This record gives sequence, structure tokens and C-alpha cells, in this order.
Amino acid sequence: MENSSTPNPLSASLVSSSRQPAPHRFSTLCATVENPDADHQDRYGSSSVPIYQSSTFKGVDGPYDYTRSEHHVAKISAAKHAFAVSSGMAALDVILRTLQPGDEIIAGNDLYGGSNRLLAYIKEHNGILTHHIDTTNLENLSPFLVKDSRVRMVLLESPTNPLLQIVDIQAVIKLVKAHIPKAIIVVDNTMMSPYLMKPLEFGADVVYDSGTKYLSGHHDLMAGLVTCNSDEIAKQLAFVINSIGNGLAPFECFLLTRGIKTLSLRLDRQQASAIRVARYLDQLGFKVNFPGLAHHKGKEIHDRLAKGPGAVLSFETGDKQLSEKIVSSARLWSISVSFGCVNSLISMPCLMSHASIDPAVRAARNLPEDLIRLCVGIEDPDDLLEDLQAALVEAGAIRTLDETRVDSGYERVGMTPLPISPAEAMIPHKDCLGSSANPTTLLVSAPGKIILFGEHAVVYGKKAIAAAVNRRCYCLVEPEGPHAAECVTLRLPDSGWSCTWFIDSLPWDTVKPTAEGELHVDPQLSEAVWIKATKLAETTSLAQAAHAFFHQHIAMPTQKAIERADVETINRWAFLGEKILHGSPSGIQGFGAIRILISDTQVPRDTKSLVAAVAQRKENDPEHIERILDEIEEITFTARESIKKLTQIGESNSTNAEKPAIDLLKKMRPEIINSLGLMMARNHSLLSALGVGHSKLDLVKSFAASYGLETKLTGAGGGGCAITLIPDSQFF
Repeated sequence: MENSSTPNPLSASLVSSSRQPAPHRFSTLCATVENPDADHQDRYGSSSVPIYQSSTFKGVDGPYDYTRSEHHVAKISAAKHAFAVSSGMAALDVILRTLQPGDEIIAGNDLYGGSNRLLAYIKEHNGILTHHIDTTNLENLSPFLVKDSRVRMVLLESPTNPLLQIVDIQAVIKLVKAHIPKAIIVVDNTMMSPYLMKPLEFGADVVYDSGTKYLSGHHDLMAGLVTCNSDEIAKQLAFVINSIGNGLAPFECFLLTRGIKTLSLRLDRQQASAIRVARYLDQLGFKVNFPGLAHHKGKEIHDRLAKGPGAVLSFETGDKQLSEKIVSSARLWSISVSFGCVNSLISMPCLMSHASIDPAVRAARNLPEDLIRLCVGIEDPDDLLEDLQAALVEAGAIRTLDETRVDSGYERVGMTPLPISPAEAMIPHKDCLGSSANPTTLLVSAPGKIILFGEHAVVYGKKAIAAAVNRRCYCLVEPEGPHAAECVTLRLPDSGWSCTWFIDSLPWDTVKPTAEGELHVDPQLSEAVWIKATKLAETTSLAQAAHAFFHQHIAMPTQKAIERADVETINRWAFLGEKILHGSPSGIQGFGAIRILISDTQVPRDTKSLVAAVAQRKENDPEHIERILDEIEEITFTARESIKKLTQIGESNSTNAEKPAIDLLKKMRPEIINSLGLMMARNHSLLSALGVGHSKLDLVKSFAASYGLETKLTGAGGGGCAITLIPDSQFF
């Protein structure tokens, strides 16, 4: 039997070593959570941080407070004091409450939208003025660093959100402290987290983070953290938090502390993926804002201040509508504000996180309306890149370099217009067309249009109004089949029609390149194309696309904001198409865009049969049908007068018209659009009376009406599409 007095051999290993431990690295600091009160250790020896879900503790003196998360944040931030509050904006609110009426703030001009909103609020309600300047340029601070300056706080953010501009925080602190020693330097470190940057080490007075982002990492809580080294500042912050009661609740503290344990692991993965995404977009030719790129303007400064570029980047497309398509086409990238969580997010700041900033202010601060922000998560980077690429392709932002190769790369669409038209290029290279050595593929397109007023009535010589829409119909010409070297094929996939010609049989002498100047129509060719296309194509857009192949066609950039010369050329081609289809139209230009929602009922229609049915009804009851057609034309005339008024509004915005006149016209626009909606509703009723309505069209109309929106069929009816007018004041 063993002697009970024999010492436990394990006890020797449990005695603490007298050797001083080496300072731990960041990952270890994150994963190791100590109890800030050595006299009150967990009595059960829990290996994980326990939670005391209690708002208060018993006792007269109240020795306990929920401070473990604050202690943990202070440790990883190299700070003496830390405070946890209910959100990132609550953190900034606490800091700003230390100021007095009449004090002034210097802040960047590229801040988080919520920060801008709060700064505007304290200006109006507390008399605290904020000077928004470009803090990336030190010279911009000098006018405010003067004797008797009222500047009491400088608010910095680097990288800025969402343009990822870099502020030399060290240099700003040195400059400000030299002139206004008592000014408090505040840094929003949310874009970096304590893992990548510790601004207190540069001399910042106060640093705050939105714990909702990288620190928690899972978007399952809202939290804000404030850190500082000054006992005096800490005393002020503690008093404010205790006074307004926005301290972080126990359960959120527990979640925050748990999230911090994996901070470095998550951010390492997110950064690595973000670098790949940024390089991919940069190689495609997009303007990418990311300090991880070698050519980023502030990379040298950022590398001196931070350990890495972070996992947020933004890029510009040059076209707001294209950006909207890209965002809506993404699948793995969730459309959401915020950043820093394990899931990747995509957003348009001007429509989301920075929407509260006035558009004029955004423009003054050079915040692009087309900007897309990407917040990279921990998903497999290959999956993220594949999904982003698919979204870019679906939106029409990029295309394959060679459609005949599976491994072909991609290029941006609309970057370089063709120097000559396809028709001009074909004639001198007739011998090579379709040859295996030099295959030729031509893609042509025609702009889409919708009829606003006057369907069916226009068949009987009455007026109609059509509008161009930002959609196109495409036609592909390519060599194909066993005789590819000798033949060329034209396929209209929407109509299910295709035809193949021997190259030598094509009327090469008919296609004559025109000199620079007014575009003209070849009557003989137009008639031949019109007869062939209208018999088989379902829409006039297909006929225009087929016609465009046989005539000069100049490639245009896809961006909305294109050069004026390109706009004029597009208009000339659209006018040419109208002359082919309807003779010489009399259009109304310059009345500004109105928003139209196009709904596809998914009901196929036969235009020829619908037109024939109306003709039969007119023959059977001419007086009744004629009255309907006359009223449709009256609506068209009235609508035209309303649109002319919109033209005046558009012209007033681009001229030196007096302000009262401009204001009056602007007030008229909502009324005019409302009247157009009522006319659309009446036009639809009359078309239904002609027998070209459909139950699915009525269903769309009823659904839109529940939102107070007016809808009508467009085109031949009997299914097809419906159009809904969206007022300026209403977003769908």
C-alpha cells in the first residue's frame, strides 16, 4: 500500500516558474482572456469565459462590473483604458459629448456615412462646427491651425471609407499637436482593427472601433469600443457612458469576447482573398481603390502605419446602371452594408451606407455614384472570384476575349470603340471572310424601345409616342458548319430564324461604305431587309438589328456617361432605324429620363394575329372602333404636350434661366408625371376595349396599383410586356 504522505509527482509541474514570460504575440493575446480581477477568479475553473447574464450584483458597494471584454480589448489595443458601448456610432457619440458648444472639429471628407450624419446633427443642435477637408494632404490643415483656433478635435479615418484613401496619421498628429497641443486626436480604426493598426502608438488620444465589424466578425451583435491612455480622458468618457447608459450588455460582451479570439485568423484569410480580388479587377482595367495594390497612391504611407491592407476594397465602373446590374447579379456576395464579417458583402455606398449624404455633397467630395464596395469574407477565394466574374459577365461589364476557346480570358466591355465599322471592314477583306485561317464573327445590336401611347392606333395613321430604353437586341453573324470557309450564317435567336449564304453570292456591291456625314438609307436594300425580317421577326428591334448588320455600325462604349460625340452618333443611328421602320418621325428630345418598370408576362404573342383581329373588329363595327382609336390619339396628343413641358424643365437645367422660373418648372415635373400615369391607365383601358388585353397584363396592373403606380400594356398586347411609370419620389 502506498504511503499517503508521498508527494504527488504532478504537483511539481504545477508550481509557477519564476522565469518572466516573454510578451505574447497578437494571436495569443486574442485567444487568451484573463480575468481583470485576480481576487475574484471563476470559482468553477471554467476553461471558457462564463457569462453572468445580470444587469446588477448584490451588495452595498457593488464591487462587480462587466469589464472582462473591456480589459481584453485594452490588452490587444495596447491601451490603458477601454470602454464597450452599444454600437460604433454610440462610441463616436460618447467621444463627441466631451466637446462644448462653439468648439470646432477637423474631419476627413471621406468618412462613413453615419459619422457624417452625426457630425451634421451636433452642428445643428449643439453648435459644434465640423470642417470636412481632404486629410490626405497636410497642407489642407494649415488654415485651421492658427492662434486662437476653436479646433478642439481632429477626427481621422485611414483607410477612408469607401474610397480607401490613406491619411498619414503620424504626420497629422505631429502637425496638430505642434500648433494646438490640447486638441484631441480621434481615430476611427474600424477599417483596420487593432490587429492591423494601433493608432495609440502613433500618439492618438482616442481610438474607437465598431465592434460589429472585424472584432466580432459574425454580424450577430452591435458593439462599439473606445480606447485611450489618458486618465483624464478616460474619466470623461466613463462619466458620459454612465450618464447616458449606453454601455454594452452582458450577452453582447460575451459574444464580442468570443469573436475576438479568432480575429487574426479571420483577417489573415480575408486579406489574402481581398488582395486576389483587387488584382483581378485591376487587371481587367477597373479603377480599384485598395492599399494592397502596388500602384495605390498611399501605399507607402499605409505600409508604414499598418500591418496589412485590410479586406475592404472599392472599384468604379463608369456607369451607375452598370454597377447596379453587377451588384444585383452577384450570388455569393450578399448585398448589404457593413463589413468585417465571415461572409462577403457587396454594396453601392451612394445608395446604401452613404445615402444619407446629400448627392451634391457627395459630388463635391468626389464620391462616385457608380462606386461598388466589396467586403471580403472567409469563403474560398476561388468561389468568390468565380461569382464576381459571373456577375460582371451577366451585367455586361466584361466579355470573353475569344468565345471559341474555353480557356479564354476576359476584357472590359466598351473600353475601346472599333476604329471602323464592320461593313467597312468586310469589303476589303472579302477573301478572308469565314476562312479557317481568319474566322470572322460580327455582333451587331439595335436599341430597344417601348411604345408609351398609341399602340394599334398608329396602324391606322394616327400618332404614337415611343421611348428609348436602356436595353438592346443583338444579332450574331459567324462562320459555321462544314462549309465555314465558304459560307456565313445569320441567326436571330429570339425569333428562331437563321439563314446561311455562300460568301460569293452576297451582294458586295450593294453594301457601300458612306463618307463621314449624314447617314442615309439605301432604299433597295432597306426594302429587301424589311420584307425578309418583318415576316419572321417578332419585334421591330430584330428587324433593326438585322438591318444594322448590312449598314455601317459604330461600336459604342457601354457606359452611360459617354462622350457627346458618341451620343450624337447613337441618336443618328436610332433616327435612321426609325426612318426605315416608320418613315420620318418627329421626335421630342431633351425632356430628361423618366423611370419605367418593364414587366414581362411570359405570355407569347402573335403581333400579326392581334393586328388582324383589331382590323376585323373595325370592319365589323367601324364607328365604335374608330371612336376608341380617336380617343387613343387624343391621349397621345395630350401626352405629347406634357412631355414638351418636361422638355422645358430639362432645358432650364442646362441654361441660365432665372431661379424662380427653374423652381416653378421643377415643381411642375411631379404633376406632369402623375398626369402621364393617368393617361397611361386610360390608354390601357382603351386597348383592352380593342380586345388586345390579357389576364396576365391585368394581374401586373393590379399588383402595381397596390403601390399607387399606373401600368399599361406596351406593343401589340395579348401578353408580352407591361410598363409601369415610377414617380421621381418613389423607389421600387
